[in-house]
Amino acid sequence: MQLIISARSGTELTDDLRQKIEEQFERLSRYDSRASRAEVTLWEEKTRCMVDAVISIDGGPRVHGEAKARAFRTALDRLHDKLTRQLKKRRGRRLDHKAPPLEALLDEDGKEA
Repeated sequence: MQLIISARSGTELTDDLRQKIEEQFERLSRYDSRASRAEVTLWEEKTRCMVDAVISIDGGPRVHGEAKARAFRTALDRLHDKLTRQLKKRRGRRLDHKAPPLEALLDEDGKEA
């Protein structure tokens, strides 16, 4: 997955923070192998740190998340949880559309239930 990390003016992006973002988004790619690109933006407003992310998925709609906290690390953890829930939900919806096995539709005598 291609990862684009940017910080708005006045926000410092440290190497430790960049490494944490890379690790977390690498883990997110296991929930949807078609995720091709992630754009992460960090900025500060007064006493809050905000993180915004958009994940582009080939052949599907984008997944968007935003989190706020007093520290960037906390906001990143919250964002990771939100995106994980969204990607798991999307994967579940995609897999639930399969037809049930034939045995589940038939009763003991082999007739339709």
